[in-house]
Amino acid sequence: MTPFPHRGGGLWLSALFIALVGGVITYTIPLNTSDLERSAHMALAGMITVIVSGILAICASAHWWMHR
Repeated sequence: MTPFPHRGGGLWLSALFIALVGGVITYTIPLNTSDLERSAHMALAGMITVIVSGILAICASAHWWMHR
């Protein structure tokens, strides 16, 4: 029985998509002038974007790291 082939392409694309969407959200938060806590919201949006994209990138490259 052969193992399933590794397919990390979807994870890489998901990480890129989340990074782009998170960047756009982080960029558009200061455009809302009625938000008094926008710097905190910008930091939170950026942090969530980096963490989720990083986890997806680690999962996508796990096969390479395990066989190194």
